[in-house]
Amino acid sequence: SPNPAEAAGQMVVFRNNDSVVHRVRLNDLSLDTGDIAPGATGGPIRMPSAGTNYHCFLHPTMLGAVRSETTGPPPCTGDYC
Repeated sequence: SPNPAEAAGQMVVFRNNDSVVHRVRLNDLSLDTGDIAPGATGGPIRMPSAGTNYHCFLHPTMLGAVRSETTGPPPCTGDYC
């Protein structure tokens, strides 16, 4: 959250506010945070350009996208759409 994120080119920390482990992975496989335990954080990482989609490796139906204010949300592409 938020989704889509307005974080293109910015450093991002993923915080797991859930009660189960999550793992953020970009759909193009260029980034993987590793497992993030409940209450823990993953990162910081520099998010790539707008149009990047990501998902939870452990829960593939959990999807996210990075957008910029001018481009709007990108279409979801790849295996996790």
